[in-house]
Amino acid sequence: MENELIEGLLEEIHQFRLFADSIDYRDCYAWECNYDGWGDIYRLFEAVLSGVAADRVSGHVLEQMVYIIARDNEPEHLIDVLPGYPEWFGILCRHSLHMDEPEARWQFADRLPRAEVTNGCRRCIIRFLEDEDEYVSRRALLVLPRIMPGKVEAYADLFWNRRKYSGELEQYQKLAVLTALKEAGSPQWTKYARLVGQGDEEWLRLAAAGCGPQDVRP
Repeated sequence: MENELIEGLLEEIHQFRLFADSIDYRDCYAWECNYDGWGDIYRLFEAVLSGVAADRVSGHVLEQMVYIIARDNEPEHLIDVLPGYPEWFGILCRHSLHMDEPEARWQFADRLPRAEVTNGCRRCIIRFLEDEDEYVSRRALLVLPRIMPGKVEAYADLFWNRRKYSGELEQYQKLAVLTALKEAGSPQWTKYARLVGQGDEEWLRLAAAGCGPQDVRP
């Protein structure tokens, strides 16, 4: 029965890959949503979670599951069911660290506070914070107050001053700093808010004034 569930899921993922290979999706936002077979993927993915022990599947299966989580980055259905299966969440979360799938990594970072995983898995947040992908690192900083609140101020300083990104992405990083400090109740929020100047985006200036939206994707 376990093999049948896994093989069924792998076949559905294979069908999705055929779809992905058949279209020119590079200039098409949320192209994955155009696939008609998501219902079957969702059904079999959850069947595997509930019917197969996470420590009994191969690295190949884990790779395929992380891949399809990454492609489900708009509805986010797959990542939303994972916290209900802590062992699966932990194994897939750690596996995502070794794959070139930033669309999966930011989802795992975002759901870490909701998953009842081991302390070892929760420490994956540090890897996500230091991720080379700007959005992964930003989403990790936003949940840091709920995982390691004592580290928020140190990472706030790193994010604010590293000058790693240009233009709007740098502004997003600063907004994440203000948002994380505010959630952590840090007195450092005032310090960084005062660093926001007239040359910054209006939404960042509003956030620094304490009256702007906290959405990190304006």
